[in-house]
Amino acid sequence: MGDNPHVRAIAEAVLIVPLGGGRSLGLQGGAAAVWGDPAPLDLWNLGSSANWLRGHRNSVREDRVWGARLDLQQPVRFLRASVFGDWVSTGDDDLYAAGVGLVFMDGIVRLDLAKGFSFGRVGRPDAVLRLHLLGDTFF
Repeated sequence: MGDNPHVRAIAEAVLIVPLGGGRSLGLQGGAAAVWGDPAPLDLWNLGSSANWLRGHRNSVREDRVWGARLDLQQPVRFLRASVFGDWVSTGDDDLYAAGVGLVFMDGIVRLDLAKGFSFGRVGRPDAVLRLHLLGDTFF
């Protein structure tokens, strides 16, 4: 079992709603947890990776995470322009981000410019204006 026996689990749901005129609204929600005695690298990473939250410089590792995303997209030639918002909760703290992006081939590659909001919490990722290059996203 190793030095730090633990179990990690994640559940996510995604809904994409066509709005007409090629526009779409993407909704994503999820929760993740770690049980046992995880090493720090086995905790859920928030912030810098943009997997859960965009627009934050540093990362915070947590054992419980809830999150949601809202993504409105409009076709622009062979790309899709996106306006989005992220929310993540760790149980005692909420973090937010909003931004714009370009999506290629329904999320195979996307480039996002995000601004994070942490509302002054100490010890949380620095809320910054940050560019994220992501691959293999839901939308």
